[in-house]
Amino acid sequence: MKTLAQWLSEPLPAEVPRTLPVYQQQRQSRSPLQATKLAAAFGLTAKPQSAGGVHLCTKGRQVLVAHESGPAFFFADYAKLDQPDYQPAPLDEPRARELALAYLKAQGWLPANAVIDAVVDGKLEQVEGRRRARKAFPNHTCVDFRLALGPLKTYGPGAKIKVFLGANNEVIGLFHAVPKLRKVGDVLLTPPRGLAKMLSRKLGAPPEQIELRDARLAYCVDSTLSGNRLVHPTWILTLATATTPKRSDTPVMVEFLTHPIPASRFAPSIVIDAPRMPLEVSPGSLLRLSCSVQGGKAPYKVVWHSSIDGLLGEGTKLVAKRLSTAHRERKVVCHTVRASVTDANGLGDSHSVLVRVLPAQGERPSGDRPPVGAVPGDPFVGVEWCNLYHGAPGLADISGTDASAQGFRSAVAALPGWSSRFDWGNDAAWEEDFKFLTAPGGGTDSYWADNVHFAFFAGHGSSGAFYFGSQVDDHQMLAQDARLGDGLLNWLVLHACQTMQANFAWDVWCDSFCGLHEMFGFHTNTEGSTPPLGSRFAFWASFPWPLSSAFDLRTAWRLACSECFDASVQSAVIYANQAGTDTQNDHLPGLGHVSPDPVSPNVWVYSRQSC
Repeated sequence: MKTLAQWLSEPLPAEVPRTLPVYQQQRQSRSPLQATKLAAAFGLTAKPQSAGGVHLCTKGRQVLVAHESGPAFFFADYAKLDQPDYQPAPLDEPRARELALAYLKAQGWLPANAVIDAVVDGKLEQVEGRRRARKAFPNHTCVDFRLALGPLKTYGPGAKIKVFLGANNEVIGLFHAVPKLRKVGDVLLTPPRGLAKMLSRKLGAPPEQIELRDARLAYCVDSTLSGNRLVHPTWILTLATATTPKRSDTPVMVEFLTHPIPASRFAPSIVIDAPRMPLEVSPGSLLRLSCSVQGGKAPYKVVWHSSIDGLLGEGTKLVAKRLSTAHRERKVVCHTVRASVTDANGLGDSHSVLVRVLPAQGERPSGDRPPVGAVPGDPFVGVEWCNLYHGAPGLADISGTDASAQGFRSAVAALPGWSSRFDWGNDAAWEEDFKFLTAPGGGTDSYWADNVHFAFFAGHGSSGAFYFGSQVDDHQMLAQDARLGDGLLNWLVLHACQTMQANFAWDVWCDSFCGLHEMFGFHTNTEGSTPPLGSRFAFWASFPWPLSSAFDLRTAWRLACSECFDASVQSAVIYANQAGTDTQNDHLPGLGHVSPDPVSPNVWVYSRQSC
C-alpha cells in the first residue's frame, strides 16, 4: 500500500492536463410558481409553502423540497422509500440504468454531460430475537449520476442526480442538482509535492505513517446552501492510519476522507505556525500565534476563535490577552484555537491547534457533573467532537467535526423547552462519557451521553467504534461498551466514518439499545461539510410546518445528508422496537409523535442510503 509520503513526492499523473478551467455557478432562483410547476411533474397539486430558503409541496407521504436559491430539488414517496413493508423485486444493474436514463430524458432533466457513476442496492436489514435471526429485503435501487467537466468529474452535493427506483419501474425518489456553469478562467495545477508542508501540518501525523487508499482529482461543487459558487479542481483523498487501543495489542486501521484539498493556488490554504501541540501558556501570559496563507486572492480576512473564549482577534498575527483556564471535572483541558481565512473571492480555509492555559498558583481546577435524570430544562441535548487527535496515538487530525456537532447543539437548544447539557471538544471529550458503569475501565454515561435526550458525536470512526483525542479511559469507544437509553437518551448521532456498516456488521450495536430509539451514522466514510451536517439535521428535524407525517427524524437525516455530501457517501439508521413501540416514526418532542421507550427490544432494523 502506498503511503501519503510517497504520493506527496510524485508529479501529476501524465494523463492529467497541467491547466484546467475554473467555473462559476450562475445564480439560479426558484419562485413559488416555478415550484408549483415542478411539483406537478410528480402529481403534487397543493400550493407550495415557503420558509427557511425552501419551497415544500406534500401529498400524503409524498414530499417535494425545492431550494429557493440554486438548482437542487428532492422528491420522495416516504410511504415506500426505506419502509420495511415495501419490498419490490430487485432490479439488475443494466435495467436500472436503462430506466433511470429513460425517466430523466422524458422529463427533460438529463444534461448532456451527465454520466452514471454507480448503481446502489437500497436494501433493509433486520435482526430479530435473542438468537439475532437475520433477514434482508430489497427496498429500492438507486442510480447515481455525476457531471463530466472535461477530463474530470464533479464531486459533492452541488452537482449530482439520484434516481430511486421501486416496484413496477416506479420512481419513488429523485435528488436533482445540476448547476449552470460558466468558465471564468484557467488554473495551473499543483503537483502533490506542492501540498506536502500543508498536509503534514494539518493532519498532525507523519505522512510516512499514513496510508493512501485513494486519490481522486475532481471538480468539487459545494451545496448551494454554502454560498460558494466557484468550482475549481480539488483532491479528494481517502487515507488510513493505525492506532492501538489500550485494550488490544492489535492495531486498528482507521480510514477517513479529507475535506476537498485545492489542487491549485486558486483557493487559499491556511496553516498556524505552531511547533508542537498542545501549546502551553502560563497564567497571565499573552498567547502569541501566527499563521501562513498561500493561494487564493488578496485581500484576505483572517479571524481567530477560541472554543472557550470566543473571538480572539483578526490578522495573520495573534496576540491574545489573558485566556481562561478551561476545566472539566477538576482537569485542566485545552482551548481549540482556530484561524479561519476568507479571500477576495469568498473562498475559505481554516486550521486549529490546542492551547492549554495553566492554572495560577493556588488555583484548583473545578467542574462538577450534572444532576442525573429529568430536571427543569428537560429535554436536553449534548454533543462531543474531536478534530485534533494529539492524545490518540496514530490518529490523524480531521476537520469539520466541531462545526457539525456545535451546529446541531445550537439549533436544538434554541427550540422551545430544550436545553444544552454539555459541549465537550477534543481533550475535553472522553470515551467514558458513552460507556456504561461496569464496562471495562468503567464508564460515566449516566452523567453524560445517557443524561440527555439527544446526543451527538463527531470525529473518527470505524466499524462498530468511534474515537477520541484523549485517553479517559481509552480513545476507542466500542459498541459492546455501550448500554444506552436506560437513562434519558432516545437518539444518538455518530458523525464518523463506517460506524454502522451494512451486511449485518452493524448488529454489534444491538445490545447498546436499552431504551435507545434510533442511531444515525454512516456505512461509508464521511467528512465535514458546508453547511454543517448537524445544522441541517436540526433544521429538517424542526421544520416550521405541522407536517408530522413527513418530517420524522429518519426523513430529516436523509434530507440533511443529501444536502451535505457526495453521492458516494452512504448514511445509515438503526432503530429498535418491541411490542407497543414504533421508534421509526419518531419526531423531536413537541413536533410530532415520539414512541414509548423500547427498554427490551427484540427487533432492530437497519437502512442505508446513498446521500
